[in-house]
Amino acid sequence: MPLITLTALLFLGLQMADKPKVDLPAKPVPVAILCNGDDGATARLCDQVKRTFSKSPDFTTQVAHQARILIVRIPTNVQWKKDGHRAKLNYSVEISIKDGEVLHSTAGSCWENELNVCAANIMADTRTAIGFSP
Repeated sequence: MPLITLTALLFLGLQMADKPKVDLPAKPVPVAILCNGDDGATARLCDQVKRTFSKSPDFTTQVAHQARILIVRIPTNVQWKKDGHRAKLNYSVEISIKDGEVLHSTAGSCWENELNVCAANIMADTRTAIGFSP
């Protein structure tokens, strides 16, 4: 086996060992989408994220009576900047387990009229954070 391949496998193995073990129920994983922002753009993004997760077979937004819940939180208002006739939204997200520490923090952006892109990226980051394969 070439040295580069062996080194890459060792590196990936070490990275995987550093990832926290997430003790969640089998699919669909109960997930609560929380948004701390209070402006219109943040509310629209939050609604899109909720719709995206509710349509996924990997997650359920029905969290009543669930002991272990995944929390996907948009902690602040999204930031936006006009670019011609459109606005680019920049968001941050924290992924954690109820009563636990943050597993992953991420950020991203999308156009205001393409919130589905941001929502899909947030779901992909969530899947990665809990160890689901893409």
